[in-house]
Amino acid sequence: CRPPKAMLRTFIFASLSACALGGWDPESTLTMQADIHHVQEYHAEPQREVQKFILLTTARSGSTWLSSIFHGHPQMSFHLKECLADQSSMESCNADWGVPSLLQTTQSLNAPLLNILPAFFQTPSNLTWKSHVGFKWMTQQRLSQDTESFNDAIQFMKDQNVKLIALRRQDPLRRCLSLYDMDLRKNASLAVHKFTTDNSDWGKTKIAVPTEYMHWCLDWYETNDRIINKITSQIEAVHVFYKDLCTNPQPVLDKIHNYLHIKMPIQAGNTDFQKIHEANSMYDLMSNWAEVRENLLHTHHASKILEFENKPECGTV
Repeated sequence: CRPPKAMLRTFIFASLSACALGGWDPESTLTMQADIHHVQEYHAEPQREVQKFILLTTARSGSTWLSSIFHGHPQMSFHLKECLADQSSMESCNADWGVPSLLQTTQSLNAPLLNILPAFFQTPSNLTWKSHVGFKWMTQQRLSQDTESFNDAIQFMKDQNVKLIALRRQDPLRRCLSLYDMDLRKNASLAVHKFTTDNSDWGKTKIAVPTEYMHWCLDWYETNDRIINKITSQIEAVHVFYKDLCTNPQPVLDKIHNYLHIKMPIQAGNTDFQKIHEANSMYDLMSNWAEVRENLLHTHHASKILEFENKPECGTV
């Protein structure tokens, strides 16, 4: 059983299969066309050049959730892995979507960025409705290591007209607590994201974060936030914030949609991710917060304590 060729692509997008339901019925054509009209209208124009974009962020800022939204969008080809995290991730991104890599030989992760980056922006030539291609770039991956890599990244983004989405998390205290929790779970080979199928107490009980870790983490995030500031001072970017994503994500996604000039809307939909560490006060999140707080108040991080320790991160609409 085979529907008319002109409608094949729209059936793929709408996930419809008249054949699977018992055969092609010509009388149902008008009904089915109405159902999928909203998809057809997005693909009426000839395919333009694919728009490259990068999600620039730091760890524990909501990037995994946002990446999953991009990856599921019909018009986006988005790598789920952090392409510059390690050698294996880089090679995996190069091989995504079954496109022969632009790299003729296996590159080292430490090769010049101008040699590495082009392969991350390939898209299958037969998927003509894919108008945007991108990947997630953590600031600690090459950007903070040396001036040459930083300059190469800026040059590539300018030369290739790459659009930049800067995802930021403003609360440094909960971000550091989350990073420490992630490190503990990684070392124990446990999942670092909680899903709706997980009924455990993870993320609901207090944890103790060493004072020296909080010192290091706050300094580390300051360094990486400066990298985002430096890049976005030279490259046009849209800035989006974790607190808005976890409070009311759709306006944020609409903002990204308008910035990328992508035809189909970006929808939050249902999510399997669970928000953890939701208590309003750091006293309710860290069992040793009083000790850590006293220490940090005698450092240049004191203002962060006063601003964020009792400030709920995800508000109400």
